[in-house]
Amino acid sequence: GPYVCGSDLTYIDFMVFHCLDNLCTLVGEDNILEKMTPNANLRNFYDKMYRLPAVSGRMMERPLSGSKFVGDEGSIIFSVKAPSRLHFIQKALEKAFETG
Repeated sequence: GPYVCGSDLTYIDFMVFHCLDNLCTLVGEDNILEKMTPNANLRNFYDKMYRLPAVSGRMMERPLSGSKFVGDEGSIIFSVKAPSRLHFIQKALEKAFETG
């Protein structure tokens, strides 16, 4: 089926989506979605979950990183609009996606 546990949508699907979305926030949506593209099942799952009316509605209204409305004061997510542009995040991504 199209979901983690088969054909029925369960809370596990929302947990997995939440983790993937957190990666998109930290790593940069373009970066992580590009890395997911070769794995069609993972990318299709993410896109399908994002298109659910309740999910897409929430995604449109939720506070964004760097808005000071999400995260703890002093945290990256609280103060930085594009965490993926931080030097140490870029270095970690390079290391994480190295091949060989």
